[in-house]
Amino acid sequence: QIKNYLSDFLNKDIGEIFDEQIKNNQGILEMARIPFLLYIMACIIEKNLNNNTVNSNTQLLPHNKGALIKQFVEDICSDQSKETVKTVDVPPTLKYKLLSMFAFDMLDCGNRGDYTCPANIRNNIEDKYYKEKGITATQTAEILLKAEKERLLKSGSAYGELEFIHALVRDYFVAYYLSQINKDELLERTEECLENTKWDEAIILLVGIVDEETSDAILKLLAVLDPYFGAQCFPKSKYVDSKTEDILINILLDKVKTHNLFSVLYKTLDAFVNLKSEKALFPLIEFFGKCNEQTYVYLIVRTICELYSERAVEPLLKL
Repeated sequence: QIKNYLSDFLNKDIGEIFDEQIKNNQGILEMARIPFLLYIMACIIEKNLNNNTVNSNTQLLPHNKGALIKQFVEDICSDQSKETVKTVDVPPTLKYKLLSMFAFDMLDCGNRGDYTCPANIRNNIEDKYYKEKGITATQTAEILLKAEKERLLKSGSAYGELEFIHALVRDYFVAYYLSQINKDELLERTEECLENTKWDEAIILLVGIVDEETSDAILKLLAVLDPYFGAQCFPKSKYVDSKTEDILINILLDKVKTHNLFSVLYKTLDAFVNLKSEKALFPLIEFFGKCNEQTYVYLIVRTICELYSERAVEPLLKL
């Protein structure tokens, strides 16, 4: 289905491109199963085909969700802008700053499934923006109209009820907002965000767009405070330090070895599947060899096989 969609979108056979760019990369393949992200991939591939920059040695698609949406926002949307009326020339940083303020306050004041910006929040943000940048409500509407034409916002957002074209675009701008504050404050904000799952997608996107040092600092924090969610974020981050990875693996292994509750074991093993780290292979096999509870044995073998495939066969057969 993914290959068929890309072929229809690009109006050409893309079998070789699909194999090289998507099929052989598990992380990108998983993202391609999300329709909106697949659309972004199609746009990126189309741009590279038009520019004759597609070859077997070049990886066109970013390896994490945050970087993928960042490329869509910064490169694709501006190219796709089809102006029907003249709009002001807006510096990208000014536009992204305003959109990130709307996105952050929308999520902060609302719920995970709220995708429109109420009038009171819009007014508050416009007042805040005027104080910070000296931008009037009229100028704000012009900036938002530019974002509309670039297809970051739904039609009518400039002068009416503001709505991003997709929840992931809103969450990307929440991540962008967080990425602009200093690291110490960012870690404090991240810890606060862990108290409500509505921030989860923004944090996943955040670790993919910040610099390597900040990404690693966030992952260290997640490993200690919420290792289950941390396991989801690790493969979606820009950078994973091996020591930070070891910290998370050891925390999860301790949970496997010390908890007798089925629900805890199931959740922990599921975290290993999300983590996708081969470092946990042999500790899990060792624990499997010492485990006598049949249900637990089934869960551990399932996890090992799902994660490690061929590398797990020989040691499992020995046991």
